[in-house]
Amino acid sequence: MPPPMVVRNEFSIVELSYLRDGDGLCMVVSDADTGDHVVLNPSELASLAHSSHESFRRLLRAIDDQHDNPG
Repeated sequence: MPPPMVVRNEFSIVELSYLRDGDGLCMVVSDADTGDHVVLNPSELASLAHSSHESFRRLLRAIDDQHDNPG
């Protein structure tokens, strides 16, 4: 498997790596600051790739709102 890849900008640093599970290879996206991570299978990655940018932006806004106002 390839080594993890680090992607950064002035706001964040994430690490992209791979995990082999029973269904094949998944991508792991980890926040370098918090250690939070998400494991995405190929179907989930394909869904993201087919989404419009606006749909993705709405998803991120909803996640930010949930983080800012838990419960």
